[in-house]
Amino acid sequence: MPPRIPRRSSHYRFALLVTAGYAYEEACLGLAINPRTAERWRTRLRKQAAAYFGRTVTYEYAARVALDAELRHLCETVRGTPQPVTENPCRGNLHAR
Repeated sequence: MPPRIPRRSSHYRFALLVTAGYAYEEACLGLAINPRTAERWRTRLRKQAAAYFGRTVTYEYAARVALDAELRHLCETVRGTPQPVTENPCRGNLHAR
């Protein structure tokens, strides 16, 4: 199973900031998160990603994969059709049906 981050969690907001280029410490301060909690999130997500990909990956990469999966799920909900993994899930005319 690919790495996942619950959409309504503090970890999700933390991952958004980190993948946007914020430093871990800055993201923790901005969201009032204990750095030890953030380290547990990073470790858990890296382990999930390593099990899925069969190799170690960075937290940033694992978080991007997890966030892209959530974005794809959200766009499928809006558009009503499953999207291939390689395709940008939100591309296209939403009003053409």
